[in-house]
Amino acid sequence: MAVHSEPNSPPIRILRVIARLNMGGPAIHVANLAAGLETRGYHTTLVAGSLARGEDSMAFLAERLGVTVVSVAELQREVSVLHD
Repeated sequence: MAVHSEPNSPPIRILRVIARLNMGGPAIHVANLAAGLETRGYHTTLVAGSLARGEDSMAFLAERLGVTVVSVAELQREVSVLHD
């Protein structure tokens, strides 16, 4: 159960941001962490940037675990004269 400041207060909201939700340990970690917090009464949203060419997405894992994933195309790894 989540810790709240008052008994009838709304759930604590957590926004977690990861640059890329690509294949690998960090993506698995944030997806499982967000899902675990949801089961404890927190409301979590995961924000992820766009993938680089050739990278595969792990968004399917987060979504399968019931985590809300919001994509922000401007959040990316590659250097861009237009976006940096």
